[in-house]
Amino acid sequence: MKRVIVVSFALILLLTSCSMAGNQNEISISASLPDEQSDTYEKRYENGVTERSFILQSGEYALSAVYTFSKNDRSPAVLLVPGSGPSDVNETIGSLEPFRDMAIALAAKGVNSLRIEKRTHRYADRFTQQSGLKEEYYDDYTCAYNWLKSQQKTLEVYLLGHSLGGQISVELSKTCGVKGLILWNSSLRHLAEIAADQYISADKANEAAYRQYESEAKSATKDSAKGLYYYGASDYYWVSYNELDILKTLKNAEFSCLVINSKADAQSFPKDIQLWQSTLGDQNNMSFRVFEDQSHFGYKIDVADPSAIYQHSELPNELISAIVDFICNGTS
Repeated sequence: MKRVIVVSFALILLLTSCSMAGNQNEISISASLPDEQSDTYEKRYENGVTERSFILQSGEYALSAVYTFSKNDRSPAVLLVPGSGPSDVNETIGSLEPFRDMAIALAAKGVNSLRIEKRTHRYADRFTQQSGLKEEYYDDYTCAYNWLKSQQKTLEVYLLGHSLGGQISVELSKTCGVKGLILWNSSLRHLAEIAADQYISADKANEAAYRQYESEAKSATKDSAKGLYYYGASDYYWVSYNELDILKTLKNAEFSCLVINSKADAQSFPKDIQLWQSTLGDQNNMSFRVFEDQSHFGYKIDVADPSAIYQHSELPNELISAIVDFICNGTS
């Protein structure tokens, strides 16, 4: 009998799900009560930023969504795409809410955004053994892209993908007419390979088993899938993931792309940062930023304190500025 391992996808290296009660200009000067028919709620901040919470209907799924926008008539807009796992609208993990903090900080500088909860957060019971990236991402984030594109305030749309969401954003760019991509603490490597590296770093004695799980996930096909689990996902899921060719898509891309990584990201490895430069560093449409002391979730941390990655702070100005400069000025 083939041995399999079932673990929480939240432990995999590329996962994200963050939460935090941010403190960037968070004094509300006005708020409107939810509309009984539309379930819409607005909160306005002193800096002219407005958060509009509403329900995005994606097929049969009603998903929480937040549109964050500035007082400008028309602005570039970003669709925020989270990493794997059942992420809520803010990509909450512990006391951190990186997507909420990111949205407010970007809007304060004139970049609007949309963020939605993942279907696996509200409708986890409908995510079956045979579900894949279509159900986890493609259907709902294509719907979200179309909504954002249709707004009068939207000048052009970018995708900002965090962790696994970066790889998903690359795939979405093939069907969504995006102006550009921001790939934030993501990787070019196969998710199962990164998962194996992470588990081996904590459990060297079972390296052979983890490499076997990696091999099985990478080799999963429609003909071979039978419901076995590797790193918390069924082989049906891995079949859909194995259809990705991130490097090929980026090499053929005609839009600009900003890759952001941090040396203090505990959920990735130095070779992930090096791979971006070695494979795509000679392309004119690719820009790269590497920070020293930001966690996987973007917050500055004390690299000597392992618990620091879950401590609340403001997203650093250099991170927000890198994204805004890329979107508004074509630089990073």
